[in-house]
Amino acid sequence: MSGWNANVSRSEVAVTRLSHKWNKYRYGKKDMTLTINSITTLGVSDRATGTLGKTFKLFHKATDGTITISNPDDKPVYFIGYIRETDLPGETNAFMFAQIMISGSGVGGALGSAQSHDLACRLTGQDPVFYSIDIPAV
Repeated sequence: MSGWNANVSRSEVAVTRLSHKWNKYRYGKKDMTLTINSITTLGVSDRATGTLGKTFKLFHKATDGTITISNPDDKPVYFIGYIRETDLPGETNAFMFAQIMISGSGVGGALGSAQSHDLACRLTGQDPVFYSIDIPAV
């Protein structure tokens, strides 16, 4: 994973009455979209359990002629996205943890640079949690 971005929004429900002079709203449920940017690593990303294998049907022909075809399993995965990953005394470790489904993937390439792909994700299962953990000073 080379980067990620989570956006949270809430729907608005109009509750305005004819007697009101201004529109009134009540907030609905929260929604989150998650985008994960990843570097394509052949032999890892293109495995059935890899990031590309979560959205694409995969075809692999080995040098011995063996052909393997796998379909996406559509199973949720656990995501941990670090804002700051540290184990230094006196610092703070910060990350988001969520159970997600990968809903889409985009691939592409550019000559002379690392090949990347983006994953679109949505929440499933448990609600996301943002953790902030202080590392004790020695």
